[in-house]
Amino acid sequence: MVRATGLGSGLDVEGLVTQLIAAEANPQTVRLNRNETAFQAKISAYGALRGALTEFQNALSGLKDLTSLSARKVVMSDDTHFAATAGEEAVPGVYEVEVVSLAEPHRLMSTGVATPATAVGTGTLTITSGAESFAVTVGASNQTLEGIRDAINAATDNDSVDATIITVDNGSGGSESRLILSARETGTANAIQVAVTGDGDANNTDALGLSQLSYTTGAQNLTEQQPAVDAVIEVYGQTVTRSTNSIEDAITGVTLDLKEAEVGATTTVTISLDTGKLKDSINGFVKSYNTLTANLRNLSKYDAATGSKGALLGDSTLRAVDSRLRRMIGEAADVDGAFKTLASIGVKVDDKGVLSVDADDLDAALASDFADVATLFGAEETGLGARLDEMLEGYTEGKGIIQARVDGLQAGLKDVADQRVALERRIEGLESRFRAQFNAMDQIVSQLSSTSSFLAGQLASLPGFVR
Repeated sequence: MVRATGLGSGLDVEGLVTQLIAAEANPQTVRLNRNETAFQAKISAYGALRGALTEFQNALSGLKDLTSLSARKVVMSDDTHFAATAGEEAVPGVYEVEVVSLAEPHRLMSTGVATPATAVGTGTLTITSGAESFAVTVGASNQTLEGIRDAINAATDNDSVDATIITVDNGSGGSESRLILSARETGTANAIQVAVTGDGDANNTDALGLSQLSYTTGAQNLTEQQPAVDAVIEVYGQTVTRSTNSIEDAITGVTLDLKEAEVGATTTVTISLDTGKLKDSINGFVKSYNTLTANLRNLSKYDAATGSKGALLGDSTLRAVDSRLRRMIGEAADVDGAFKTLASIGVKVDDKGVLSVDADDLDAALASDFADVATLFGAEETGLGARLDEMLEGYTEGKGIIQARVDGLQAGLKDVADQRVALERRIEGLESRFRAQFNAMDQIVSQLSSTSSFLAGQLASLPGFVR
């Protein structure tokens, strides 16, 4: 748009309007910019605060688990025959273990038929493995070997047996198909039995029709390809028999996962308290806490020499977090055991809130009562790890205190944006009014100038007018 104001008056109307608008808009723009910058700085600072608290909270995850803190160390003379893991109930000591036999699942095989599509017979199969039993109806539509396999595997109450078909040489230059039934669980307790009720078959134990799949005490028409075998181990020369290769109750708190049997091969298992892991957890906690408090100090710092200050200097939320952390670090925990404070296990705090570990005091506490040191941190609900985590959750969660502050600041930013729009509209209206007023003035000045020129001409034409 071409603006031609001031042509009649000779005034710099454009410059006057620009200066008037600037005088009106600039103070408001500066104020809005200042508010927007302050809101954004606070939002960023709260993000940094929540990030620091979340990082520390993540570091607490291992300190809330008493089982992890009470870990046992397992050392084996040889890991060929089994793997051993020890829980918090395991008693430190040395154990001699020999794996005599591994548990094996029961596996049965049918006699061969021409192909998987060969009809076997109709009726009902009742299959049992351990405490599990289910029935399969075999009719005209599924009486083939593959139909029977599919019906067994698809049975909704079958949680114990898998069926498959193998096609092998028949010894006469051809091939034949056999049904394989495999127990999903190992041990003699899970041996498979198959009872047959054949349609129109008075004898359900012969090898004809569906009866050829019978495997009971009185009619074992299937071949036992793999006997059901229990696991047998010797602990201190004493026999332990179980149906599974994962044995959890032979040695209190210790799980033995068997891998290979070898009669006469004894493995030494040494179980001890894992003080190194607990010490690492405590030292890690101290380091994470000091990192957090350093971040809090940075956010609330003030340098008198330079006048620089942290984005959350004097902020009530940060002060509350810092105060609660210091209080919880220093107070006694409501836990069972000899140690109820960090100071009692050698974790000290200085006048600036920085933690440090006295290695000698910590070693003495661990030697005195390993379990009580673990309890100070890991006791459910009342341990230091759980209490700190609960407190931090109130600040870091999606609807927590910090998010509420951020939501308020976001609302402030939106208000600033709304004020900018309102200011722009007001300035546009003011500019239009100024231009209208100056244009009107310009027209009046132009008219007065024309009148002046006309009068001057008239006067000059009068007789006796002297210039």
